[in-house]
Amino acid sequence: MEDHESKGEVKVEKKRGRMVLVLALVVLAAGTTAAGALFGPRFLTPPAPAPRGSSAAPAEHDRVAAVTNLPPIVVDTRSLEGDLHHIKCSLALELRDGVSTDDMKNYTPRAREAAVAYLRQQPFEEITDPKRFSTVQKTLDSHIRAAVGKSRVVRVVVTDFVAQ
Repeated sequence: MEDHESKGEVKVEKKRGRMVLVLALVVLAAGTTAAGALFGPRFLTPPAPAPRGSSAAPAEHDRVAAVTNLPPIVVDTRSLEGDLHHIKCSLALELRDGVSTDDMKNYTPRAREAAVAYLRQQPFEEITDPKRFSTVQKTLDSHIRAAVGKSRVVRVVVTDFVAQ
């Protein structure tokens, strides 16, 4: 009879061993899932691009002292097929230290002229292509800052861009 009792005990011990193993695997899987959910996004997302300029912190000379909004600009532009389309673009100028919004009023016509000249030269398909928006923004920034003086404006921000 002892054989039967020892076999029963072995079966119970094997079942307990399997149960402990299954429980340990479940706990391990839950812990791994929680750690992945908590830390995964930190490792899987690309780092945010650094602000303009080479250093992570903006340089003191790039500090924005004030902002002036240009009146909305509306231009007609042609598609590659020759159809006429309208573009509305609103811009804000971030001003450097020592430049007031009143000082910039005298340069507003220059800024608007530079923006209008650039926008009207672009085919509708190129100016409205979402993949080219960064290029359009950088080019507007370059043209406007050259027109009003880079010593006055830190950067040009596109605040509204509508195409029909």
